[in-house]
Amino acid sequence: MWNVPCFSKTINMNLKPIVCFLIPLTLISCKLLRLYEEEEIVLKTATTNVQLENNTPLVKVKINGTETNFLFDTGATGSCITDTTIVQNFHKQQFANIGIALGADGKRVKNKKFSVALQSELFDASHKVMGVINLPLLSCQSKRTFSGILGMDIFFENNLNMYLDFSKNQLSNIGEDQIKYLLQQGNYHQVESKFKYKKIFIFLTIEDKKYRFHLDTGYNGSITIPYHNNHQFKNANRREILGASHMTISSVTTGKKISYEKMPVRFGGENISTIVNLSSSISAQNVGTAFMKGFDWIIDYHNQKVYVKRNSNLIAENFERKISFGAQNNSGRLIVSAKDVLQTKYNIGDEIVAIKGQKITVENICEMQTLLNSTEDWNDLELEVKPIQK
Repeated sequence: MWNVPCFSKTINMNLKPIVCFLIPLTLISCKLLRLYEEEEIVLKTATTNVQLENNTPLVKVKINGTETNFLFDTGATGSCITDTTIVQNFHKQQFANIGIALGADGKRVKNKKFSVALQSELFDASHKVMGVINLPLLSCQSKRTFSGILGMDIFFENNLNMYLDFSKNQLSNIGEDQIKYLLQQGNYHQVESKFKYKKIFIFLTIEDKKYRFHLDTGYNGSITIPYHNNHQFKNANRREILGASHMTISSVTTGKKISYEKMPVRFGGENISTIVNLSSSISAQNVGTAFMKGFDWIIDYHNQKVYVKRNSNLIAENFERKISFGAQNNSGRLIVSAKDVLQTKYNIGDEIVAIKGQKITVENICEMQTLLNSTEDWNDLELEVKPIQK
């Protein structure tokens, strides 16, 4: 879901002693170049299990010998640490403080670099350059189930290709012979695709119009398109939400979201009915795991081809819940954070002070937030609300 500028490892390192004294800023670049000069990634012809948790794909890795979960993110061009406690003596590491990471909302965050030993069933890297990203955490959000992000920098520009098997929830590095074998089994379709700087784009036809999407397992939703005032679909099965939030690496964004259910999508030789979102707070046009898991994927980096096969996994076509309002803990106050545009009883920013006569306190605010966000009809909750001051 994010992009990190990388320095090419083909730069003539004999020039470093001269270049490094040109300007002070170059000293930072030289430190980063040294990190990349030592980096070595060895891919294995192997398979690892993928744990899908709320459509978030997690894989086991070892970082400096400590086992943990990383988010497998085809939308990330670089890998990073999101929980620095997983690295022993993190504060003593040698850092190159340069670079930025770009979130799906288009915002940039600083991204310092350092080197670790990183291993999994798929690769060995005695020296792997990693970024450090402090992901935003909501007030009532428990600790994340992953300590870092495994990006496409691990897999691109190596001698193997990728097989993402959502039928078995497995991720494999495969060679050309294995690709030929899978294709001979039948039912795979080559889909229109484009490869660009460690990014993979595919094309979907929605309501008879073709759209390009970034393939992004770091996004646990279905299909998202940036919202424009003149961008509307014909489908009448829609909901418009104000204050809808999206978590990115840079912030928790809020804005308008129009969600369409039972949208006709043509992809991989299949006619699919699914959910498509238009978002005013997201600048990236992505297809996420909720859609991707309905297919098994062969990613042929060398020939820049993508093959898919429809599997038995369900691709959601209807909204799971008809929630009319959303609530969020905002510095100890329980606030109406989102609403269906057709709802008029409460406004975004209203404070909920009691539910069925029970006052909101520091001790129960997260429990009450969960109750509100899992209840379709707030009329049943006998809310005491303090209107926002206008």
